[in-house]
Amino acid sequence: MEEDHDDRSGGAPLRTPLLSRTRVFQGSYLAVDLLEHGSADRIDRREVVSVRDGVAVLAVLEDGTVPLVRQFRQAVDRVILEVPAGVRDPGESALDAACRELAEETGATGGEWTHLLHYAHAEGYSTGWMDLFLVRGARKGESHPDPGEDLEVVHLPVAEVLDRARSGAFVDAKTLLACERAKGFLEGGAA
Repeated sequence: MEEDHDDRSGGAPLRTPLLSRTRVFQGSYLAVDLLEHGSADRIDRREVVSVRDGVAVLAVLEDGTVPLVRQFRQAVDRVILEVPAGVRDPGESALDAACRELAEETGATGGEWTHLLHYAHAEGYSTGWMDLFLVRGARKGESHPDPGEDLEVVHLPVAEVLDRARSGAFVDAKTLLACERAKGFLEGGAA
């Protein structure tokens, strides 16, 4: 899923040598490293947040509804409505993580899965990559979130989810991107 991007523009190299990497913080979810790039005559310093890669799922159930998750996000100090998402366990494939997260957070399982997008979710300061999936025809079930994960499952019709995405009602990038990438599948076409 990763692409090899050319890091040259007009023949001039854009990538600078990594001179040092120092871990300045280690938490249970993330770490912060101080990177020094450059050469003897110029050193640039950057703080980089190291996180595990994540997944997010826009699911359409057999009854035509989309299970979304309402939860409090401490970093933005808001309760938001979003697609189910989470981080990949070590060695876990993106698809396996997406199936697990969807089942844990909403109880939904099965269906026809489509990979929508692999993207760097905060490329200016984070190592994390995100994989977005669409699943159609999933079966409804009971959610069983991880301990300490307080959330509410909200079921909305597909048209309402897409309308909310168009109107700016969602505030997180993964939900907006999932809706944008999936709309061709959901509005009757095959994007």
